[in-house]
Amino acid sequence: MAGDFTVDLSEVEGFLDAFDNHAMEIVAEEVAKAMVEAGMMLESEAKLNARKVGAVDTGGLWGSIAWAARGDGMGRVVEVGTPLEYGAPVEFGVRPGGRMPPFGPLRQWAERKLGMSAGQSAVFTNNLRFRIARRGISAKPFLGPAFDDNIPALEGIFARAGDRAVARLARLGD
Repeated sequence: MAGDFTVDLSEVEGFLDAFDNHAMEIVAEEVAKAMVEAGMMLESEAKLNARKVGAVDTGGLWGSIAWAARGDGMGRVVEVGTPLEYGAPVEFGVRPGGRMPPFGPLRQWAERKLGMSAGQSAVFTNNLRFRIARRGISAKPFLGPAFDDNIPALEGIFARAGDRAVARLARLGD
């Protein structure tokens, strides 16, 4: 993921000690709901950014951007990204003198966008790969800004989760 966002629950854990185990479950449920909301929002923002920066051609990269949750309770983690091999070079660019990009996606691009035959595209693609390795390519960040530009919204999501948890805990005491 392009950025880290940590929810510090250390003060909450001390407060929860006054309640039974059910209290920790309530907080974990509300945090889990907030993680889902944050993941969905970040996925949506990353997809919008991909279009804004011109990182969408066939829609493959755009369609691959997704959020996923792993872990349970307070150990839950949400990641937003793309599994595609060319996602990182699009996000971060490629420095001059870096690795050559993969042949297959560039060849498909050349045939689709430039209307080249298979023979023409093979020669063109090899030349383009060497040129990219020698000169690099500019970054078209879409994931990092989805996080960085939405920190206040993320804070709001988790603040509302805290409010919901406190309201539920208050009802336990009634």
